[in-house]
Amino acid sequence: MDADLRGVSAVWAVLIVLTGVSLLLGESTSPDTSSTLTFLAVIILACIKVRTVILHFMEIKDAPWLLRGLLELWVVGVGAMIILMH
Repeated sequence: MDADLRGVSAVWAVLIVLTGVSLLLGESTSPDTSSTLTFLAVIILACIKVRTVILHFMEIKDAPWLLRGLLELWVVGVGAMIILMH
């Protein structure tokens, strides 16, 4: 197996695991408990997944620092806005 293909497969596997964790968090929250921590965890996991896709599948990890910095800032900014509006 090619090294690039192994790397992409590993990133894909991480994304699948993070999606499963998000699903389990969302499904396991009972109506009796505060869902704020669950909400925060799911949003943070979503931001990690978005960052992973941007860096690895859009190949921004090797982009000039300005472009990478702007996209990293975008992920953090959008995540923060979603959390603050909740």
